Amino acid sequence: MGVREAKASFSRLVNDAQRGREWTITQRGRPVAKIVPFENPGAAPLAGRLLRLEQSGVIEPPAARILPVPPALPLKRGLAQYFLEHDRGK
Repeated sequence: MGVREAKASFSRLVNDAQRGREWTITQRGRPVAKIVPFENPGAAPLAGRLLRLEQSGVIEPPAARILPVPPALPLKRGLAQYFLEHDRGK
C-alpha cells in the first residue's frame, strides 16, 4: 500500500494489525515500512515463549529422557490432612 493511501486509512490498518494482518507500506513502489501486530511475549503460547528463551540462550532445552514421577507415599487415612492442618497452624 502506498504512503498516501496508508495515511488515509491508518485506523483500518491498525485494526487489521490487531487481528494479525501485516501491511507493507511503499513509497514510489519501494517497500519502506511495515505495520505488524504487536507481539506481547506474555500472550504468546507457552511453547513459543520457551522456544524463544532457548534460542536466546536464557534456558536450556529439557533432557531427552524424562524421568517418571514416583508413586505417592502410602499414608494412613487422614494423616495427610492432619499434616496439612498442622503445617498451616490450625
